[in-house]
Amino acid sequence: MPDHGPLIGDAGVACDMADVIHATITSEAWRFDDDVHVRVEMLTLALCEALSVRAGRPIPPVAQLRAAMDVRERNAAIKREFDGHNYFALATRYRLSVRQIRRLLDDPRAERRRK
Repeated sequence: MPDHGPLIGDAGVACDMADVIHATITSEAWRFDDDVHVRVEMLTLALCEALSVRAGRPIPPVAQLRAAMDVRERNAAIKREFDGHNYFALATRYRLSVRQIRRLLDDPRAERRRK
């Protein structure tokens, strides 16, 4: 039987992965976001990170998934914090331009200005 290293063939891996899945689906972030795509990313990222630690080397998609999730979390926070007038404050807080904030919020005034 070929040796697949510490990722396959170890009964502890299944238990570790079950713990990771449980921790993810009972997390505050999971309860907050019911978008199925975001939840798949959350689970994938959590499992990749756990496998990276177990293998002692990074699993390639971790960095890309983390960046994508960070952007989604940032965008969700901006939408929650928007009060109808605080474009500049949000742009400053999140280090974006006012134009980026308007586009993110899909403000019709930003759409008219682009035409």
